Amino acid sequence: MSDIFLSYATEDRPRTRLLVEALESQGWSVWWDRTIAPGRTFDSVIEKSLAEARCVVVLWSKASVSSDWVKTEAAEAARRRVLVPVLIDEVTVPLEFRRVQAARLVGWTGDQTQEEFSKLLSAIADLMGQPERSRGTGPLPAPASQPSRWKRPALLGGAGAVVAAALWVALHIFFTPHGPVVIGVMDIRARGKAPAWMSEFTRDGLTTVLSKYVRTYATEKIDLLREKRGLSDIEAAEQLGITKMVSGTISTADQNVLLEVHVVDIMSGMLEAAEHMRGTEAQLVAMQNQAAIAVLKVLKIELSEPELKRLVNGRTNDDQEYLKLLTETMGGGDVKLMGMVGAFMGWKLALLTFFLAPFFGAGFGIVEKIRTKDSTIAYGPFLIMGALTSLF
Repeated sequence: MSDIFLSYATEDRPRTRLLVEALESQGWSVWWDRTIAPGRTFDSVIEKSLAEARCVVVLWSKASVSSDWVKTEAAEAARRRVLVPVLIDEVTVPLEFRRVQAARLVGWTGDQTQEEFSKLLSAIADLMGQPERSRGTGPLPAPASQPSRWKRPALLGGAGAVVAAALWVALHIFFTPHGPVVIGVMDIRARGKAPAWMSEFTRDGLTTVLSKYVRTYATEKIDLLREKRGLSDIEAAEQLGITKMVSGTISTADQNVLLEVHVVDIMSGMLEAAEHMRGTEAQLVAMQNQAAIAVLKVLKIELSEPELKRLVNGRTNDDQEYLKLLTETMGGGDVKLMGMVGAFMGWKLALLTFFLAPFFGAGFGIVEKIRTKDSTIAYGPFLIMGALTSLF
């Protein structure tokens, strides 16, 4: 078991080595060499090392802020409350980790007397419940001189300010009136080679499941507000009265899918949960169900065994194959329209709509081609005609 798990992007390995040597000189053991022994899987080794580490130091750089692996490791560290972030480039830290103050080692060359490095050592030592100097193998700093009398009022004043600030935060959190919980699935971003349909399907799936147990905003309303007013996720959530913001990413590698879901409390801005699920494309619906159940647990909503069975049986891979088929044959706007049709009418009538729409569109398209010589027509109106026909 290592004292410190170091999370970083492969591109930053030379700079990471400098920090490893500095931390090891303080007497700590550091896990950072990602060479995996034969016969062992990459995931299992990293997960075991991450789970056993007493502290997780995450290096945020231009490369790591877009790394799914680094963000997954950071999310797990935040969940365990053992996260110590470090900036090694001038970058914007991913939203869910900005509440944790980061040490600044931008341009650091290994100087262990630098003030920011000393702050990093103190943060690690405090997290592990050990005084920094008791772990150091180098020379100890000279004993601090007795503070002069004129410094004592300043120290007391500073301590008083900290206590007052903490009291204000506690009063704000615990005594501010809380309304009903409102969920908003803001975005599930596709990363790497993950197809767009997978992102949209997962977001819609989470929204559908959560809406059965707690008030949840429709994704279309969230998107309309963001696009119309140019708002960020948090700004849109505040204007809509959303109290818990759900976001995440989905990525693929070979035949595997990685789904990460984060829950952020809008009032405090704190990350309340970070869950990640791995599986195959065929298991995507099951992964969405797991993510939804994890979100409900954060809200203190426990599903009974019959409710869990209904949840699992109510969502099948038929929905997934249907949306995948749509995205391969239509534009993004048409897919969203069909998503709404499916949400209100069910997948069977939506599938009937999908097959009826071309018959309406074909006749109009032939007339339009003869009249204007234009072979391009908007498909949305014919999807609506197909949906209305399906109803009756």
